[in-house]
Amino acid sequence: MEKFRSGFGEEYRHFDNLIWQGPSWCTAIFLGVLVASNQIAKDYATAWSVSDKIVLGLVLLVGFFFLLTCSYAVFRFRDHQTKVAPEGSYPKLGAQTLLQLNVTAQSAILLGLILHLVSRSIWIALGGFILVLVVCMAYYEGEISKRRVAKKQ
Repeated sequence: MEKFRSGFGEEYRHFDNLIWQGPSWCTAIFLGVLVASNQIAKDYATAWSVSDKIVLGLVLLVGFFFLLTCSYAVFRFRDHQTKVAPEGSYPKLGAQTLLQLNVTAQSAILLGLILHLVSRSIWIALGGFILVLVVCMAYYEGEISKRRVAKKQ
């Protein structure tokens, strides 16, 4: 184990910790947003004399933007880790990619719920979910791949 650890610097391990901890916190926040949106829509919308759909939409929208920002933060952690990684130590598709996908999918689910709330069409909600997921992951993986190639040269 010590031989494995000696090949990676402090910076690499620091970003590795952030990459693993970030999605864990994002999952907790995602579940918190779902529970809060359910409770707020039930309990407080009538007390505030506004539509429960407006309250629910706002909570989901804030959660969506927060998780989308967290998804970008995980991408930046991965990007910085790529810069300090030892040569040949970074797999093309690994657990970090799947963690990135997890956080991006959670934000896309919230967007899908918002679109379903607004349009009442499952197809529009599904389209929004797929659009966010594909665009974000294509961008993230494309940028990481470019940086890996640039590092080799």
